[in-house]
Amino acid sequence: MDYSICKTVYLTLRTLTCNSIVIDGTNFNVILTELQTTLDKTAKINSANTFTGLQTINGDLKADYVLVKNTTPTLTTHLTFKLYVDTSLNTKQIILSRSSNVSINSLIVSNDTFSSGSIVPGQISCISLLINGVNIDTSLNEKQNTLDPTSVLSVNKVSTLGDITAGGNLSFFDNTIGSRNVKTEFSATNSAINLKQDKINFLTNLTCATLDCSNLNIGGESIYTKIANSTGAITQAD
Repeated sequence: MDYSICKTVYLTLRTLTCNSIVIDGTNFNVILTELQTTLDKTAKINSANTFTGLQTINGDLKADYVLVKNTTPTLTTHLTFKLYVDTSLNTKQIILSRSSNVSINSLIVSNDTFSSGSIVPGQISCISLLINGVNIDTSLNEKQNTLDPTSVLSVNKVSTLGDITAGGNLSFFDNTIGSRNVKTEFSATNSAINLKQDKINFLTNLTCATLDCSNLNIGGESIYTKIANSTGAITQAD
């Protein structure tokens, strides 16, 4: 008996069980299988999603919990898990400010990439260093080199609270005479001082062979007046 439906019939069924449904040459089993595959790859709204293939999401992805299979991303667009991010952040420097304390092995400031091979522990290396807006190289160039016994020092003025000691000759420049030797000048000055009389006052005892003067006062009165007023036999000529 042929049970096939050969004309247009409207059926109302509670349950239909069959191996396949073909309508106008289209197998609905194939269509349903392809549709299920497509649905499995499409995100569902307001329900859990289990993706079995690659997904392309246009717009924002919002999720309360995402389990990431690739724990170490290889591309910048890869999603990774929290532990990887936390571990990476722990190796980074915190934001530095004016009050930050930084402890580093060495510091190289350079505009090229070749200086990184010359790292020296405990060393700061840079092309120029500014301190309070002043270039340290400029400041150092204005300083006196380290002096030693062979150094030649030329200065305009020397002020000291202690002694000035010279093992050799100590010279100074006189605008009129030129270069003068301090030792020679002191020696000549001492010789001239030794030829001078000590300071004479009213307590000085003076012994001399001849005393010449233009005027002699005794007790505030001229010797000439005293002689003139004398009642003795002495005269001015005497």
